[in-house]
Amino acid sequence: MRDTRSWFRCFLAVLLVGGLFGSAPTNAQDAAAKFSTWTKVEGAVETRDFKEKLRDGGQFDAAARSYVTQIVLPQLGLEANRATIERVRRRIREIVFSDIADEKAFNDTAKTVLDTMAAVARDGDAERVVRVNAMLLVAELRAKDNRPLPAAAPVLAAAAGDARQPLEVRIAAAAGLARHAEAAKAGGDVAAIAKAVGPALVPMLTEDPKTGPTAAIDWLAGRGLAIMQALGPQAGSKDALAAAARILGDDSRSVDVRVRAAAALGAAATADAGVDAARAVELVRGVAIAGLETEVATAERLRTERRVAGAAGQSGGQPSGTPANEPTIHALACRRDAWRLSACADAIEGADGGAGLASLLGDGAAAAKTLAGSLRQAAAGLDANPDEQSVLDALEKLGKPVAGAAPAVNRPAPAAAGEQPQGVPPKGDPTSPFDTASPFGP
Repeated sequence: MRDTRSWFRCFLAVLLVGGLFGSAPTNAQDAAAKFSTWTKVEGAVETRDFKEKLRDGGQFDAAARSYVTQIVLPQLGLEANRATIERVRRRIREIVFSDIADEKAFNDTAKTVLDTMAAVARDGDAERVVRVNAMLLVAELRAKDNRPLPAAAPVLAAAAGDARQPLEVRIAAAAGLARHAEAAKAGGDVAAIAKAVGPALVPMLTEDPKTGPTAAIDWLAGRGLAIMQALGPQAGSKDALAAAARILGDDSRSVDVRVRAAAALGAAATADAGVDAARAVELVRGVAIAGLETEVATAERLRTERRVAGAAGQSGGQPSGTPANEPTIHALACRRDAWRLSACADAIEGADGGAGLASLLGDGAAAAKTLAGSLRQAAAGLDANPDEQSVLDALEKLGKPVAGAAPAVNRPAPAAAGEQPQGVPPKGDPTSPFDTASPFGP
């Protein structure tokens, strides 16, 4: 592989020219054998010397830099480590950054890893798997206080917003940006992260699903929307908000990414942002209904398939083997629906009652808040009783009853007003358990 060969040539050249930490092999064959796999790096005397030096307060000098850039980081590109590349990436972080006593040495180490891995991630000649893992390593870099490394945010934003980069690399960068946004929301410098992330948001939200894998493009957009939601008005440029509004109104996009667009608008839109709040509220209601109607259609299709299979079994065919009481809508799907409805409610009326789209409506705020209450009540019902009847009840609460549906049955009461349903994320945190995980792992 071209990238592997080039890394290995550099690595061998450095070893042969003068050695590292005074223990260089005497020929190319010895060099290749000594560091041909990550396991050999872990047990090497160079690794011990590097860790001891920095643990004792030493600086990140030329020898330490050579160890990191010529021995450790090239391991990410070696074919011999391909099957364990995720573990190698994790161990690189652990070995390089653990036990660095001096703050300057830590910062110099972080800058070296950041610059080297960012260059690899941009390298069009490198293999995709290497580029992705290099970007993931950038995304996982942390400062000495264990918060996301601030210097990594502009690098991640540049990659996530660059339409010339492969989607895999952009997604890896977006996963890191989301961590920076969440850390800022939890007590960091929101303004600084919003400034770094801002240029990436519009490209992340305007990628045409027809140009590539729809799931990947929706995932990228979903991360951009989650970042907007986390950072709030400081990340809500007019262009980004307009892009989010287009996603919310596009019924060709997945329901979940449209729900995330609603959440982003509710968190980031302000009175002077140019958002048509009344239309947005109606679109939020529409996407909530669309998700529920999809569940009902799926349930009806499943019932039809079971009837056909049962009829075939009675006439001598193969019986379906499906129990008569098998649910038509899985409980996990109902939990997802509860998340969607809860997120839509928060988009209209925030946790403190003063944020969300309703706050932009003036005289129309009361009706919007009533809708938010209905959405929360429906979410609570789905959480308490995750079944098809609760889906039908939710549609009725939203003014879209299903014709011919069975009458409601007696069931336990949902959570009381103001009480958070057990399976639904807290207000202001519409985090779906179905689509937040990075495709590349934690």
